[in-house]
Amino acid sequence: MRGNMQSTIYPVIGRQKELPFCLTEAGTRELNGGSVRRTVPHPHLFLLVLSGSGAIKAGGSTFPVKKDSIVYLAPGSECEVEADGEGIMLKYTAFGGENAEVLMKGLGFGENAAKSDTDLSECSRIYEKIIEASKDPVNGGERASVLVYELVLAARSALKRRAAEPLSAVNIADEALRYIDECYMREITLESLANLTGVSLQHFCRVFRDRVGMRPMEYLTKKRVSEAKKLLTDTDMQIQDIAHAVGIADRTYFGIIFKKQEGITPTDFRRDKT
Repeated sequence: MRGNMQSTIYPVIGRQKELPFCLTEAGTRELNGGSVRRTVPHPHLFLLVLSGSGAIKAGGSTFPVKKDSIVYLAPGSECEVEADGEGIMLKYTAFGGENAEVLMKGLGFGENAAKSDTDLSECSRIYEKIIEASKDPVNGGERASVLVYELVLAARSALKRRAAEPLSAVNIADEALRYIDECYMREITLESLANLTGVSLQHFCRVFRDRVGMRPMEYLTKKRVSEAKKLLTDTDMQIQDIAHAVGIADRTYFGIIFKKQEGITPTDFRRDKT
C-alpha cells in the first residue's frame, strides 16, 4: 500500500488489565489504496471511518464502509481492510479487561457489527479523551477504563441509531447500484448491501426490486457476467482467473451462471468472439 500513515498509542499495561475495561491500543490509520490483513490480537476493537470508503472483511462477513461508518470486531477476528481509490482514514480503539467479554456480551456485542450513515460525534469525542487520558502516567489507566466504557455505550447507540434523514427509495437503490458497479469483484451479500444503505434486509430487497426490476443478487450476477464477457473478448486470461477477477471463486459455478445468462459456456463464448 502506498503512502499509508499511522499514529498509534500503546499504553503501558500493568494493574490496568484487572480493570473491567483495559485500553490496549488506540490510534488513526490512513490507507491510500489496496488492502491490509491482520488478525486482531485484541479482545475487542472499534473502528470509526473518518473519510473515504472501502470494505472491511471479518468473521466471514463483508461490511461496506464510508465516512460516518462504525465497525465493531469481536475477539480474535481476522480483519481485512480494503480501501477504494480515494483511500480511507480510520480511528481505532482496542481494549480488553478482566470482565470485558462478559460485559460486552451483556451490552449486545456478541458478534461483529457495522453501521453506516450514523452520527459518530460522541464516539469521536470520547476517542479524543481516551487518547489524552492514555498520556497520564499516574491515573491514565483508570481514566481510560472509564472512558472505554463510555465509548462502548456510545458505540452501541451509534450502531442502533437510525439515520437522521433516511434514504429515499431512489437513493437506497442508487447507493446499492453504485457499490455493486464499483465493487462487484468483492464478496457481496444481501446483508452487506442492506447495511450499506442503513435499512432492514426486507425493506432493502423490496425497494431494490421495485426500482431496478430485479433482485439485488440477480443484478450482481448480471454485472459480473457482463464484466467477464469483456475479459473473455479482450484478454487472454484463463477462465479460472476471469472468474476470480469478477468475484466468483469457483470456476464450475462461474460456468453455470454464465451459461444460464448467456446460453453458452465461457469457452464457447470466447471461441465465437475470436
